[in-house]
Amino acid sequence: MDLDDDTVGELALRVADSLADQASLHVELVKAELARDASALAKNVAPLAAAVPLFAIGYVFACVAAALALAPLISTAGGLGVVALANLIAAGVAVKVSLTRLRAKPVVEVTVARELDTSATTLVAALRPSPPAPTASTLTASTPTEVPPAR
Repeated sequence: MDLDDDTVGELALRVADSLADQASLHVELVKAELARDASALAKNVAPLAAAVPLFAIGYVFACVAAALALAPLISTAGGLGVVALANLIAAGVAVKVSLTRLRAKPVVEVTVARELDTSATTLVAALRPSPPAPTASTLTASTPTEVPPAR
């Protein structure tokens, strides 16, 4: 490839094609990484989703049994209230722990965000017009200022 044979327009078209190729490759990379992350998340969540209905049924029976066991001591309504309060406290603690863990490890890896940022920076830099190259007339027209000697 001889650059002297190419016109500026042809070079600009090649640069634009290269940038389009790079952008599409970055989009493909992001898609692949997001698909991998979604697959890993689904594999981790699937067993939990299957166990939730069974756990819920057993939990309801356990709560009713606890409330009925407390009924002779504090009445049926009191037993249900105590069990309900214990459940609300446990649920609050579980939600707090879950939110803390979710904030600690993002679902989408940082590399995806970094790749998107790199792509955007590259595209913006390529689309920004470059300053004009100095010509012989601009180089000779400017004269350096003299610096006074230090005392």
